[in-house]
Amino acid sequence: MDYKKVLRLHFVNHLSCREIAESCGDCSKTTVNEFLKRFRENSELSYPLPTDATNEYIEGLLYKKPGVSADQLLYRDFNKEAVYKALARKGET
Repeated sequence: MDYKKVLRLHFVNHLSCREIAESCGDCSKTTVNEFLKRFRENSELSYPLPTDATNEYIEGLLYKKPGVSADQLLYRDFNKEAVYKALARKGET
């Protein structure tokens, strides 16, 4: 979804969420409504956007997940000695 286009259609052209969704063609009115809600609630963003704001930047601010990232979960360190000790016990696989 082109976030900058959605914001322009909403704030400049004063279109509804349904009209914006039809204009973009690749999202639903619920998606547009959710995006605009997150945009309004975010204290770091306001319209008009800075000239260097990109869609990736907007997405990162509005849809970032709190807590641990997926990369951190995928490559977390573990205690090898404790694992080998546990595997040495009977019944452990």
